Amino acid sequence: LWLGYLRSYEHMGRVRVSCDGGCSCLATLIDAHDTKDGVSVTDVRRVVLRAARRGVGEEREAAGRGAGCCSVRLRVAQGSSSGEHKFKLMSLLLGGADANSLQTFSLRVAASASETAVAGGRSTGTG
Repeated sequence: LWLGYLRSYEHMGRVRVSCDGGCSCLATLIDAHDTKDGVSVTDVRRVVLRAARRGVGEEREAAGRGAGCCSVRLRVAQGSSSGEHKFKLMSLLLGGADANSLQTFSLRVAASASETAVAGGRSTGTG
């Protein structure tokens, strides 16, 4: 999983990333404040998810409670290098270890795919 977030030279804080439920990950701290360029940009951070291991009985019981779902939690940290606490999550991306095969959950990507299909002579609409 890749997290897309706003990185900026002012107002930005830090978040702690953790996982539970049907997965685990290393607890990570992301600092969205960066003064070196004086610009605001979208940045990405990889979070390696690992499926939780369960026995057969535990798996059935967890499925009944919805515990098989992977939960990724972002909590704003108290301290920050900017003195402020803004954090803007912009996207969740699924992909491997490199960024070449990312799949973006975004309306912009879905709209672009539709426009490409229509421009290519195929209509994806029903009416």
